Amino acid sequence: MQKLAQYRAWFEEISKRLWFKIAISVWAIICVYDTVLSQLIPDFIAKKLPKTWQVAIMTGDLLPWWGWLLVLALIVIVALVEQLVRLTKQHNLISAANLAEDAVSSTFDVSKWVNHETYYIWVAACLWVNIKPTTTINENSPAYPALQKIKGAIEGGQISSLTGASNANAKVPRSELIKLASIHNERPIFLFAEDRDKAEFDAAFEWFALSREDAIKLLWRLRKEGVAIRNEPIPSEKLFSQWKVKYEKWRNDVLLAAEKVDENLRARLEVLDQLRSPPALPVINQEHAQCIAIASEILLRLNERLP
Repeated sequence: MQKLAQYRAWFEEISKRLWFKIAISVWAIICVYDTVLSQLIPDFIAKKLPKTWQVAIMTGDLLPWWGWLLVLALIVIVALVEQLVRLTKQHNLISAANLAEDAVSSTFDVSKWVNHETYYIWVAACLWVNIKPTTTINENSPAYPALQKIKGAIEGGQISSLTGASNANAKVPRSELIKLASIHNERPIFLFAEDRDKAEFDAAFEWFALSREDAIKLLWRLRKEGVAIRNEPIPSEKLFSQWKVKYEKWRNDVLLAAEKVDENLRARLEVLDQLRSPPALPVINQEHAQCIAIASEILLRLNERLP
C-alpha cells in the first residue's frame, strides 16, 4: 500500500508539470484524429462522405494504433526519467545538508588546548586552523600551511623553539606563537581565547540592547549583504570553506535580529519548510547549492515580511 501511495504521489507530481500536460494534450488530439478518422471510420460512412474520407486519408494515417501507444509510452518514460533526476538532486541536497549539520555538531573543542605554556609544532599547526591535533600532517591537510609557517619562522629566526629545532616534535613557547600570529596579523583561538570570550560577551550584550526599530534597519542592511554573499563567485573548493563561514555568520545575524523584531519572524526564517527556486548561479558543490537555496528563501521572506 505504501508503494502504491508513493507511485500515486509521483504521478500527481508529474501530471502537474506544464510540459507533460501539453505533450499529453497534443498526443490525445493527434492520436484521436489519426486513429478515429483514418483507421476506424466504417466503409458505409466513408462511401456516403467520399470527400471527407479523402481528406482524412490525406491528412491522417500517420501511425497505426500501436504506434500511438508507443508515443504515449515514450512521453511517460521521459516524465519518469525527469522525476528520477529531480528525486536524485533532492536526495543529494538533503545528504549535503545532513553532512553539514553533522560537521557543525562535531566541531572540535579547542578549549582543552588553551593557555598551555608550550606546544609541539604539530599540535600548534593543527590548533592554528582549529582542528583536532594529529601527528599525520601531509600536503592535503588543512594544517599543512600552518606547519610550514611555524617551521619556516623558526628556521628564519622570527621565533624560536625550546631546543632551536624546527622538526614537528619540537616544542614552541606560547609567547613565541603569539609573536608569529602578530607578524601575520592572525588570532588563532587557542592563543587568544580571552579576546574571543570578551568579543562574544560584547556581541551578546549588543544584541540584547538592540531595539525593534534598530533591528528592522539592521535586517534591511543584512538583506543587502546577503544578496552579495549569495551571489559571490567561488573559484575553487578551497575557497568554499571561507565563504561558508561568512554565510553562516550572516544567517545567524539575520536570525538574531529577526527575533528582536518578532519571534514568529525568526521561526519563519529559521525553519524553511519550502524552498522556492533560487536564481541560476554557478555552484562549486552540492553544499554550496543548498546554501544558495536557503539564502535565497531567507531573502525572499525578509522582503515579504519586513515593514
